Amino acid sequence: MKADRLTALRGRALRAMSNNLMSKLLSLIFAVFIWAWVQTEQVIDKRARARVVYVWPEGLVRTQEVPKTLVVTLRGPQGLVRNLDSGHLRYKVDLAERELGHVSVDFSAKNLAGLPDGVTVVQVSPPAVDIELDRELEREVKVKETVIGDVAAGFRKGKVTVSPSTIQITGPQSLVRQISEMATDVVDINGLMETTSFDIAMAIKERTVSIADNQTVTVTVEVSPIIVKKTFNDVPVMTRGKGWKPRDDTAVVTLEGNAADMLELSPEQVSVQVHLPEVVPPGKTLQIQFDRNAPRSGLEVVHQGPDSVGVVNVQPTTVILEREQ
Repeated sequence: MKADRLTALRGRALRAMSNNLMSKLLSLIFAVFIWAWVQTEQVIDKRARARVVYVWPEGLVRTQEVPKTLVVTLRGPQGLVRNLDSGHLRYKVDLAERELGHVSVDFSAKNLAGLPDGVTVVQVSPPAVDIELDRELEREVKVKETVIGDVAAGFRKGKVTVSPSTIQITGPQSLVRQISEMATDVVDINGLMETTSFDIAMAIKERTVSIADNQTVTVTVEVSPIIVKKTFNDVPVMTRGKGWKPRDDTAVVTLEGNAADMLELSPEQVSVQVHLPEVVPPGKTLQIQFDRNAPRSGLEVVHQGPDSVGVVNVQPTTVILEREQ
């Protein structure tokens, strides 16, 4: 039953396709003809970009930036205009024979290369440009660093050096003569905690001025920790040995170190440790002295700060130990 229905449907489809075959073929040909006519006869406008190629006179340069591309409005058959590749469009401006001074370039009077037959230029933007030609000058100028930001808390910004300290610039004489120094791009030292060197480019304000070989410079910023002293009162004095106790169980200790480390160091993290000599002399009392230059003093200041924190002084410098009863 299903096979009979499929056969009937196939037959109706073939009859529908074969009926009025000539009319359908003529309709297809007419549609193709209309499409081709629209592509070749219907005129449209389209905006595109055209490159500008300049030929400069020897020994002369421009004093201001000139347009490298122009916006052109093109008009022509739809098929040509829509398929036009903007990358092939260009204006050539030959100034090789021009002399020092002012030059006006009218782009609307120039031929646009790469334009196919049947397509015309309706509008050019900008339509013209004024160019000032000047002699080329090379000059050595000083490099000035541009440093912003603050180093990390507890550190101090020191000397800033630039290498090389001078660079060669080239450009129009009227501009180069006015430049005695040139700044670098910004060097951000915010949060810096150590001496650091930055390879940085120059900040060129005038586009017609260039730097030889696009040279970069190295800016070195010296950073050192801020060293401060801090005194701790009532520091506990403890004996490293049995049978002895200090007559005075507190001392005054002065430490020195990085400001950030010293800020975090609290009195509870500092103590004075008294080391007994290997051979204890007879007697009821024993004097132990502090020597800050000794590798290991009889009086040792112990703290929980980093190794860079050093001992400046201990008062009293001599601790008297008494035998425990």
